[in-house]
Amino acid sequence: MACELSAEPARVTPRRQESADYVYAIVQGLPPRWKPPAAGVGDAPVTTRSVRDLILITSAIDTVPRPTPKTVALHDDVVSSTLDADAVLPLEFGTVTAPVHADAWLTAHLAFVRVHLARLRRHVEMTVRLVSLDGADAMSAPLRSTAECLVERAGLVDWRYRHDRSSGGLGSSLAFLVPREGVGDFLARIAPVAARARTIAVVPTGPCAPLSFAPALRGALTDMSRSLARAG
Repeated sequence: MACELSAEPARVTPRRQESADYVYAIVQGLPPRWKPPAAGVGDAPVTTRSVRDLILITSAIDTVPRPTPKTVALHDDVVSSTLDADAVLPLEFGTVTAPVHADAWLTAHLAFVRVHLARLRRHVEMTVRLVSLDGADAMSAPLRSTAECLVERAGLVDWRYRHDRSSGGLGSSLAFLVPREGVGDFLARIAPVAARARTIAVVPTGPCAPLSFAPALRGALTDMSRSLARAG
C-alpha cells in the first residue's frame, strides 16, 4: 500500500534527550475524559502526544523492559484504558523508539495507519479459549469441530485461530473482531456451543484491544539508541 508522505512536521512535546519512548498504542478520537493508569511500564507516567489527528500513548523510559507478568500487565492496562476511543491500534509489548523517530514514522505512514484504524474503528477483540478435558491434543477432531461451530455461530468475518501454547498442547484459541456494542450479542450467539461441549472447555475472555487484527509495527518503530541499556 502506498504511504502518504508529507513535509508537515509532527507536533512533538519536548522530552529528555536521554530517554526513549515506550509506545503502547496509536489512537484516534481519544475521549476528553480519558485518564491513564497511574503508572505504565517502568513505573513512568503515561503521556499523550499528538501527530496530526492521531495520538501516541507513550511513557518515557531509560531501559528496555523485559516481558514479566508485571510489565505485560502494566502494558495491557494502559492499552485497555483507551478502548472508549473511536479507534485503537495497539502495539506489541516492548515497542521502544526515540520520540522523534516515532513521530516521523507516523507522519510518513499516515495513510497506512488510517486504513487500519478505520477497519478497527469501534471494534474490540474477544478471545475464546478451547481446552481439551480428556487429554486430547490441540489437533483433535472434537476441538477442531468446536472451533468450527464457534466460527459459524459467531457470524463474524474477521477471526483468527491459533494453538494455545499455555495449555500444554491441549488447547487452542479463537480471536474475533467484534463491534464494541455487539459483545453481548456475540456471547449469546456462541453460548449454545459452550453448553453442548462435553470434552472441551470453552472460555470466552475480553473485550480487549484488537492486537490480533492490527499490523505488527514494533520492528518499524523500534529505533533504540546504542546507549539505551537493556534491563536485567
